[in-house]
Amino acid sequence: MMPTVRKNTAIWASALLGACYGHAQTPAPEAPAPVAVRPPLIAPMTGHYRIERDGQRIGDERFTITSSAGVWRVEGRVELASPTESVHGYALSVDEATAEPVAFHVWFEMFGARRDAQGERTPDGYFHVETSGIGGAHTKDVPYAPGTAIAYDSPLFSTLAMSLLVRSLEADAPVSVRTIALPLPDLAPTVLLTTYALSKRDAGIAKVVMTRPRTELPVALWVREDGLPVRVRTYVARGASPIERNLEE
Repeated sequence: MMPTVRKNTAIWASALLGACYGHAQTPAPEAPAPVAVRPPLIAPMTGHYRIERDGQRIGDERFTITSSAGVWRVEGRVELASPTESVHGYALSVDEATAEPVAFHVWFEMFGARRDAQGERTPDGYFHVETSGIGGAHTKDVPYAPGTAIAYDSPLFSTLAMSLLVRSLEADAPVSVRTIALPLPDLAPTVLLTTYALSKRDAGIAKVVMTRPRTELPVALWVREDGLPVRVRTYVARGASPIERNLEE
């Protein structure tokens, strides 16, 4: 299924059903409908992002992508020494046939206190999300629509949308995707639109600028053709130095 978009922006070709009727009593057979081909998700791999700020190493993110029984899954762990020492992790499962997320688990730990959020898509069209830890426990059923992405503080959560969009993005034609965001540190699920805009392409790498409402601080992604960011620049505060992630496979 394709992401929800604004301005009727097409992500890939829609399937068209055509039929030809003559004057004979027996109608002519319908032409077969073309099948929309979805680009594949990123192949199984293990990777590592070196995290830096002002040229100094401040942390690491390590992740593993697997594929089994029709489910694409990414798991990872992020360790940061600055600006505040913390550790967090994530797991995201996606149905390979539909490219729709089916479950996630994210957690964040700082000063010995931990917060968890687990979500699972339900048959009646919701993401059932349970959060627990410091601040108490909460349950929320978030309405889900086909094409919705899950957002978290990791480039790997952008790969689902990027694997579908990166080949078709055009300059001056941004695409907005309905998103369930899980912001740190409370991990409370929030529905919003994430906008992806192509800045340029160079040697098979697309520079994409990602923005979300409620903040004017963009995230710059340098993305391979399969949708994996090889470099990420995150602005955390106006006038402050950005945080850089660089892929080291």
